[in-house]
This record gives sequence, structure tokens and C-alpha cells, in this order.
Amino acid sequence: MAYNLTEEEEKNRVPIVKLMERRESQGYTSWTNTAPDLADRAVLRIADERDEVQKKTFTKWVNQNLRKVNKKISDLYKDFRDGHNLISLLEALSGEKIPRERGRLRVHRLQNVGNALRFLEQKKVMLVNIRSDEIVNGNPKLTLGLVWTIILHFQISDIVVESHVGEQVQAKDGLMFWAKCVTEGYPGVTINNFGQSWRDGLAFNAVLHRNRPDLIDFKSLNPRNHRGNLENAFAVAESVGVPRLLDPEDVDVASPDEKSILMYVSSLYDVFPKVPAPPVQQATVTMHKSSVQHSSVVVSSSEPVWEAYQQEARSLMDWIQQTTIKMDDRNFDQHADIKKLQSELTHLRSQDVPTKLADLRKTVAKYHKLNTELHKTGQMRPPSVVHARELESAWEKLITAEQQRENALQALLSRNRHLSELGQKILDQIESVNLDLDSVESQIKEVEGSSGRLTGADIKRTIEVIEGNIMTCKNNIRTLFSNVQQLKEGQFEGWKDLLKK
Repeated sequence: MAYNLTEEEEKNRVPIVKLMERRESQGYTSWTNTAPDLADRAVLRIADERDEVQKKTFTKWVNQNLRKVNKKISDLYKDFRDGHNLISLLEALSGEKIPRERGRLRVHRLQNVGNALRFLEQKKVMLVNIRSDEIVNGNPKLTLGLVWTIILHFQISDIVVESHVGEQVQAKDGLMFWAKCVTEGYPGVTINNFGQSWRDGLAFNAVLHRNRPDLIDFKSLNPRNHRGNLENAFAVAESVGVPRLLDPEDVDVASPDEKSILMYVSSLYDVFPKVPAPPVQQATVTMHKSSVQHSSVVVSSSEPVWEAYQQEARSLMDWIQQTTIKMDDRNFDQHADIKKLQSELTHLRSQDVPTKLADLRKTVAKYHKLNTELHKTGQMRPPSVVHARELESAWEKLITAEQQRENALQALLSRNRHLSELGQKILDQIESVNLDLDSVESQIKEVEGSSGRLTGADIKRTIEVIEGNIMTCKNNIRTLFSNVQQLKEGQFEGWKDLLKK
């Protein structure tokens, strides 16, 4: 039975909007701290939970794209504050360069975030109430809003689905139409939104089964086992190249976050963009299997375009793999020309990588275009074709190897510089020890020449001084040998000459 507030309770009740404003003004970490009754607490707790799910999901999406430039974030709110990761994300998504400041002061952070926001505005991205200082301050709500705006523009707005009557449906509406078509005819699956319709996991499994019936046993799923269904779908999706942006506990909640689910469904669409024809009966679930029997006949008409794609993809893959092998090579000796190796690496980064990255994007786009055409006509892709995700994965490995090679070269350069400085230090020490030995020798001669004029006490004091100087020389000589040993172990070229001296 619903509980109705009394007039007095209704009068004293704090509106939710006011609570939210109070939370922001007072710096509360959770809205539930200010809620005066159960109804408000429930609403505000759900809002907090959605923020946490969005933060988690958006962070995974950001890292999925930052991998292209060998970067990673751990805290969405903190790691965007200086603007560098934000700029890197936009560069990875757009393939364009954005100016940035290298300083660490607040003014530099504001400038970097401002550059990122201006770049988005130039791309006709509408930013509502998102200012540089709010991102620099780590404002959770506005940071989430900014990332969602970026996701909408770069991942969802370009989705265009053609309906069965030839009309084009775009973005979120297109994704909804696609999801309804793909899951049509599956028992227990009715998609009306990007929230509750996906909670039990059946819809995710239906999408996968429709496209890969060999990986999903849909009839064995239990509609009551939400988390089991979700885990099954996410694991299978990940095996076919869909990033695991969600976990079962993110979806199996009273009010699933629609933005997070929308983003994940768009990732499914990227891999399976087909809009199947309306099924005549439930048997259409296994229609994919029957089409396989005729694939050898159907594919023949598309083989020339796939052959052209395969040549481009194979050539690009060969270059990526060969370059990765070279970048992984750490067998350069201690006397290698480090400057030359670094120059070669700089040339690779400034000349070869940008050109090949452009080739990669064109090849991946061609793959998706051809794949979409195949889905529309019911044809099958030739089995030996290089998948777009294979190219992207190989590229990520190359960028990682390139960065590691730079680090190795820098370490070797630093080591050689240290050995060279140590060699110079040894030369200076040799000269100093020789001077000390000459001084001791002079002291000994002086004592011998004036022994008749010195008292026994004077001679004793002088000998003690000489012995102290000799001990100092011995210690310095031991240090010299120890330093030369370091040069020997570091394979410094002139260590033998120094040892003779």
C-alpha cells in the first residue's frame, strides 16, 4: 500500500531539486545524506548509483580508445583535469592534432581543456553549460556530461539504419530500430527502451544468437537468472570483439542506466550492423545456418571486392607486424649509435606512422562498409579475410612496442652518458691521486734530508702525517679500481686504458 504524506509532512518536505542544489553547494559526496524521507532517499540513491555506473562504463570506453595512443586513465574525474588525456582521447577519435600546453599550472590546465572544448565546438558539437574550469575542478556531473557528449558525437550520431521500407533512421532511434529488428521473434524479448528491456539479459543474448547462433544456446537461458544471462552475453560478445563495457551488476538493478546500455548496444551494432528481414516464423532464429549452406554460391559475386580489400589489409598487416618485430628488437649493443636509432624512431613516428594510420582507418572503414553490404544481401564473408579488429589490435601492439623501444633507447642513452661521466671522473681522480703520491714522496724526501735537525718528537709527528696521507691515497686508489670495474661491467670502450693508468 502506498504511503500518503500528511499535510504537515507535505508542507515540510524538501523538494528534490532543492536537495540536489544543497548537495552541490555543500559538497556532499552522496545526495542521500540530505534526503529527509524515504521517497527522496530512494530517488537520490538511484541517481548516485547511475553516476557510479556511468563513471565505470565511460572510463572503460575512454580507455578502449586511449589504447590507440598507448594511454590509460584510472579516475575519470581526476585524470581529465589537466586536459592532456581529454585531448589525447579526441585525437584518437578524430585522427587530428590539438594544441596543448606542457606546463602544470592551473592556467595551463584551463588552456588545455579550453582547446579540447573549442575543438568540439568546431565539430559542431553542442556543449551545454560545460566550462573549462568545471572540468579542471573535477566536477563529476559535468565531466560525465562531457564524456557522454563525446560518445554521442563519435560513436552514436553516425549510426544510420535503413528500414524495410527504405527510410533511414539515425543515431539513437536507428539503434532502437536495429535492436527491435534483430531481436524480433525471440520469446521473452520486447525492446521498448535502453533500460529495463535489457535487464534480464535475454535481449543481449538474442542479438548475439541472431548473428552467431553457434555461440549462444538461447533455449537454455533462464529468464529469472538475470546475472547469469548477462554474464553469458557479455563473455560471448567479448569473444567476438565487443569491448566489455558493462558487468552484470551494472544492468541487473531497479533502474538500469540507459546511457551505459545505449553505449554498449552501439558496440554490438559496430560488430553486427545487419538489419535482418522480418521473420515469417520463429524458425528465422536459425536462418543464418541455412544461408551458410549456399554461401559458396552467394559469395562469388562479392569475391572481387573482398579480394581487393584483402590485398590492402594483408599488405598493411605485414607492414605492422614487421615494424612491430623491429620495435621489439632490444639486441642493440652498448656501443650502438643511439642518436641514429632515435632518429630512425622519430622518422617512423613523424612520417610512416601517420601515413599508415590513415591507411588503417580507410581499410577498417572499407571492411565495415563491405560487411554491411553482405549483411543486407544475406551473403557470407570469405573465411580468410583479415578482420578489422585484427588490424586494430595489431596496430595497438605496434604503438606499445614503439613506446617501449623509445624507453629502452632512452635508458641506454642515459647509461652511456653515466659511464662517460664516470670515465671522466676517473681521469680526474687519477690526476688527483698522482698529485697526492708526489706530495707524499716529497714529504718523505724532506724528512730524510732534515732528520739531523729534527727532534724525535718532530720526526714522529711527520711520519704520522705521511702515513695518514698514504692511507688516503690507498683509499682513493681502491675507489678508482671500483669505478673502473663499473666501466668494465658496462662494456665502456676505454676501461682497459684507464686500468693501465
